[in-house]
Amino acid sequence: MTNSPHILILGAGAAGAAAARGLAARDDVRVTLVTQTGEAPYTRMLISGVALGPTPPDLIALPLPQVEVVADTVVDVHPSARTVQLATGTRLPYDALIAGLRIGR
Repeated sequence: MTNSPHILILGAGAAGAAAARGLAARDDVRVTLVTQTGEAPYTRMLISGVALGPTPPDLIALPLPQVEVVADTVVDVHPSARTVQLATGTRLPYDALIAGLRIGR
């Protein structure tokens, strides 16, 4: 899989997680999902159960076994260089980019 295209997904919301799950089923791509610092992908449909008490937080974790998950905030995207700059200073290269995050607050 060394020559496989690297798909970088920004945002672990419903759209980003769905894209990651769909792409992870393929053997011909490498997928990295970037979440915000301190976040992990989780099933949003079950979040009310955690808020109201009957569901333990660890039960809503979203397993993405074929996806590398990076918990670091994106600070800049460099389309011409095909890289993304993270808050820690790390640059992630990509062949294709899916931006499933909101810009600004």
